[in-house]
Amino acid sequence: MDDRRRWRAERGYCDARQHCLDADTDEVGLYEDDVLIGYLHLHREPVLRQWGLGGSEPSVLLCDAHSVPGRNDSIARLMTLWATDFAARAGCTWARCEVREPKPDSCAVNGRLSAYLRGECGWKQAAVHALPSGERVVHLQARAQARPGLVPMIRCEIPIPGPSAPAVEGEARHA
Repeated sequence: MDDRRRWRAERGYCDARQHCLDADTDEVGLYEDDVLIGYLHLHREPVLRQWGLGGSEPSVLLCDAHSVPGRNDSIARLMTLWATDFAARAGCTWARCEVREPKPDSCAVNGRLSAYLRGECGWKQAAVHALPSGERVVHLQARAQARPGLVPMIRCEIPIPGPSAPAVEGEARHA
């Protein structure tokens, strides 16, 4: 846990625990050869009022996801595969995420992350929510899908609720 927080602090990311007070939120680190290469918060039972009627379907919500700068090996795709598998094993319909985008008139690159997640990682846009600041929050979702082939690549140490949750073992990478 400390190496994840240190990694985030070194890069200037805020401590999401200050605004993620949900007891069902886990800090998830993605490691390769014991080196942290990605990080996210996982909400097991998110309250998604801003998602409208579809937000009531069982889902997990990924928040505050980051990969190591300079890596060009599709860590977001691996996070997507893990998240959709985790959601399926947890009995959920969806893995979801929210991507904050700057105001359309700002100098920041607009929509690059959400476009990448849709185009390269298979996420579908569910809605767009406008904030009072002018920023937009893009709601993305990917259908939960069990992926037993991930077992040799990913070791998941996050307990999955329910008696039918299979044990997952492997050594190459883990969440």
